[in-house]
Amino acid sequence: MILWAWHSDRTGERTWHVVLACLTAAAGLALAGMWTGLAAVILALTLVNIGISSSKPPLWSMPTMFLSGSAAAAGIATINSIGNLGGFVGPAMIGWIKERTGSFEGGLYFVAGLLVLSAVLTLLLSRAPAAAEPHPDPLRTR
Repeated sequence: MILWAWHSDRTGERTWHVVLACLTAAAGLALAGMWTGLAAVILALTLVNIGISSSKPPLWSMPTMFLSGSAAAAGIATINSIGNLGGFVGPAMIGWIKERTGSFEGGLYFVAGLLVLSAVLTLLLSRAPAAAEPHPDPLRTR
């Protein structure tokens, strides 16, 4: 995580650092669902942890790349809110899918799919044109 964040800062590149880390975590979850041996599953879950932990530093710096002031604060709050919601929905869905199927495999694939979705959304949002400069408030005194 530290080396990944250092590399992101050193190169000034954020998008691909988030995307590749999310895809790494998704691959780890998919492998954890496919593999059955204890050592293999531990290796796969380690890959998940590396990916998720490595995605956080560049992700948190992205809102300020195209937002400023209160919009940046709102962007950071949105990321935090979605992350907190995911902290509830992910485990709940894994449990729900396990109850329906009798296996954790489907739940792991579900969360892996959400990580792939987050990678795609990161790519799409980073490619969107920067927000236009806000119009000056005519009522504001100078």
